[in-house]
Amino acid sequence: MISVNESPREKWDARYGQLAAPCAPGLLWLDTCGVPMPVTGPALDVAAGHGIVALWMAVRGLSVVAVDISSVGLKLVDEGAQREFVTVDTREMDLEQEALPEGPFNFVTCFNYWQRDLFPQFATCVQPGGFLALEIATTTNLERNPHPSRVWLAEPGEVEQRVRDLQVFEICVSSEGWFSGRHVSRLVARRPNSQPLPG
Repeated sequence: MISVNESPREKWDARYGQLAAPCAPGLLWLDTCGVPMPVTGPALDVAAGHGIVALWMAVRGLSVVAVDISSVGLKLVDEGAQREFVTVDTREMDLEQEALPEGPFNFVTCFNYWQRDLFPQFATCVQPGGFLALEIATTTNLERNPHPSRVWLAEPGEVEQRVRDLQVFEICVSSEGWFSGRHVSRLVARRPNSQPLPG
């Protein structure tokens, strides 16, 4: 039972403590979206959880940094990486208090985690020619599911709009709908080579 007084770190530690280390998924929607995803270079998985996306990237050949608030979840990432004979650099971070790791990265992913002030950081950590992939539940999800609560949900259309507002990415794929019982926004964007990093 998760107490309402628990911190985010305690909540996620308790949740991941009930899970086993994942195997790398054979297929994600990123494999079938029609955009050739990177297979080399540095990558960052934001709010990695127990590592499904991080392992997917590592098995593809990327050098992955996985960040999350939960040390328990990151331990599962480490165990999964050992099982798949890959390496993932796991880092325990509170993203509400700490900035994303310095890049630049060729591929940045953020699945199932919503924090609006991360978007300006996405604009500075994806290298020219690199990709950003997001999957975020929307408020429409509340029509069928009580969780996550509204504070952790994007408004319909908001994910794409926030990426467009950064003015450094080209949208490759953007869709919203019900997938596996959840209403989510899925987006892939590329930073053109003509968009250098600031500074």
